[in-house]
Amino acid sequence: CSRKGLSLGKRIFGLIVIDDRGFYMSTKQRILRPIIVTLINSLFFLPNMQTGMTLYAIIGAISFFMMVFGKRKTNLHERFTKTIVVDGKQSKIFADLNEKQQYFADNDLDEYGRPNKVVVHNEGDPVVNLTKEE
Repeated sequence: CSRKGLSLGKRIFGLIVIDDRGFYMSTKQRILRPIIVTLINSLFFLPNMQTGMTLYAIIGAISFFMMVFGKRKTNLHERFTKTIVVDGKQSKIFADLNEKQQYFADNDLDEYGRPNKVVVHNEGDPVVNLTKEE
């Protein structure tokens, strides 16, 4: 339940859990996320083991298909808590909206974090266009 959502595995691989808007997780998200994961995993231990395993398999399949075919590529507990897992070394995480807007303004980025600058090539400059085949 740390601010960066670190577990042992995430720490080893350099991953962190953040709010789906690019901010650190809120206290509510830090508390709710492990509770939902624990509840899903505890289905396996229902008194009727066959029912528990069936429910666990169904929820696992739903979560898998949400990650593979969903627009956001997030699983079930990430949808409920509105969190995502990102590479901690290559991601910029913000404390609040003001910090995010200031960073985007300072670095001339649009609302999606893409550069606003358009590169114009002068005549005679070499231009390299690579395709997948090259």
